[in-house]
Amino acid sequence: RSNVYFLVVEDAKEDMANYHGLSHIERMLSNARRGETGKKKEPVMVDEEFEEFEAIDEEPVMDNEATNRFFLVLNKFDNFLNSQDASQADKTKKIRTVIGKFESKGIPVFFTSLPNTAEKATFSRLDFTGTPEEQEAIVCEAFAKSLAEHSAADSVAMENLLDRYDGPVGFLSLKKFVENMMMTQYRIAVPRIRSLLIEKQTELLEASGLGDAQSQEFCKHHLSSICTRIAENIEGFLSNDYDHSCSPTRRSLEEEYNLMNQIEETEDPARFSYQKSSVWRNKQYNRGLRDAMYSDLKLFGGAQITRLVSEFRICIHCMRGPSFGSDDFKAKVIEYRFAMNRQIGGGPTGWPIIISHLLQESCSELLGSDIEVFAKRLNTIIASWFDVAWGLSIQSLKVTPPAPLKAEVESYFRNLVGSWCDKMKTRMLDFVSYSIRDYSPAAFQQRLRNRPVSSVSFSTGASHLYSSIMEEISPGAPVNTSASTLLESSLYSTVKEEDPNAFDDDVLDLHLQEEDRPEDPVVLEKLRKICLVQVQFGTERIRETFRFIFESMFKRPLCTKLNRKLVDWSSQLPEIIKERLKNDNVVLQEIEKHIHMISQVLSGPIPAK
Repeated sequence: RSNVYFLVVEDAKEDMANYHGLSHIERMLSNARRGETGKKKEPVMVDEEFEEFEAIDEEPVMDNEATNRFFLVLNKFDNFLNSQDASQADKTKKIRTVIGKFESKGIPVFFTSLPNTAEKATFSRLDFTGTPEEQEAIVCEAFAKSLAEHSAADSVAMENLLDRYDGPVGFLSLKKFVENMMMTQYRIAVPRIRSLLIEKQTELLEASGLGDAQSQEFCKHHLSSICTRIAENIEGFLSNDYDHSCSPTRRSLEEEYNLMNQIEETEDPARFSYQKSSVWRNKQYNRGLRDAMYSDLKLFGGAQITRLVSEFRICIHCMRGPSFGSDDFKAKVIEYRFAMNRQIGGGPTGWPIIISHLLQESCSELLGSDIEVFAKRLNTIIASWFDVAWGLSIQSLKVTPPAPLKAEVESYFRNLVGSWCDKMKTRMLDFVSYSIRDYSPAAFQQRLRNRPVSSVSFSTGASHLYSSIMEEISPGAPVNTSASTLLESSLYSTVKEEDPNAFDDDVLDLHLQEEDRPEDPVVLEKLRKICLVQVQFGTERIRETFRFIFESMFKRPLCTKLNRKLVDWSSQLPEIIKERLKNDNVVLQEIEKHIHMISQVLSGPIPAK
């Protein structure tokens, strides 16, 4: 691969007569060559008469390195030829000097003349009454004729100045040179282009494998029942009610992650946030949690989903709420409180609305990354069941399905499950957001009366967190909390063990009056505490209802809609194949045409230099 630069000097007469511009071109070339090698070169001065020039000290370039190729075009050559400022001998000497300086460095020099403004004005006929297209054709024809005449005149003049000069002279020689250079580059590239076209052609032909009459007949009689059995098998995998004579691939937790990362092809594997928590980093607690989730056991079917749900539940337990103690908290409260009410004569924004805004702004990303990982893991697990479901669905058939059919069904199945996972992800994000920001003063106060603020306002140690997680994902299992390396909050311990009602007064005092001022430190502290407690209440609500929400959002649609979706699609597949073949045939015709053209180029004569 090389970069090609055509350096055009607008007026050959002026530059060749005085060497203005050409010395600048020489410096440009020298700088460009330095850029290729990355080394600064000392200019090599030539004879004193032309000391403005810097000779280019080239270094050898490896074959596999990209190089820059330069071509110098001296335009308005006819002005130089017709100049009265120099004799014939002087013109010859100057042309020889320019050619020698550049071509000795591998830079071809072109001498061209183009029609001037006065000549171009004669190309158009003012009395012409035809269409604009016809007028344009006349102008183009006149321009081409003028180019040919100028090129012929330049060649004759150059022969008079330089005997037997065989270099490129005239615009047509430049045009021919560029065309041949492009053709040569094209001939180098076409084998790769041809290979890519043939690959695409093969891909399209293979995809059209269901277009034959035999495949169509098979789909007509068997595809609907195959789809029904696939849906039944997927539902059976969830409930462990399937033909156990098959041998599904069972995977441990780590193997499930590896499968997901292979599909994602990412250098930064997705992981749940609980794997960064203190309870997970505790060696003994880590072992207990892994055992409770059966991480090292190779599982298949619904047990995989249950393990995934347990992972997400741990994320909810380990979730860290946002900080409401930042410097801009006061500014945000004031902005919300004194925002202009849309209704004329409206007063300041109510405290419940302000609290909801603060929670929405601060908690919008809570569990967001975990829900993303949950959807990806779920999609990967269920998609991995297809091979087993397909094998069970066709094992009783007396005829062999067409080879491309499995890929068609699997593609639709994966897309369908993927779309359900995406919808579930969106709904779960909304569920988490509304669970936290859905603030009602009455409900908030009632819940506070049922639970001391101490139990929600002060974080506990890893031992308490580990116990609460184990109680949820593995109820009844013995829990050893002796490995905790973190001390529980002394304030929390005091309240819990000695005086559970110590904070009741504070609980009842978390009430805001409409006349309260947003800049009052006491009011700001109340707002912070309300937000923190509301986050905790929302987290508990998410934890309590998550499994029900998940089954409503995903499991129920999978079990009730998969069969209908697959069967409906199977009835539409013949028309889908027909339309695809129609479109592919157009593409195949274009590919055939281009392959034929490339073959002609490869077998044709090498362009003349």
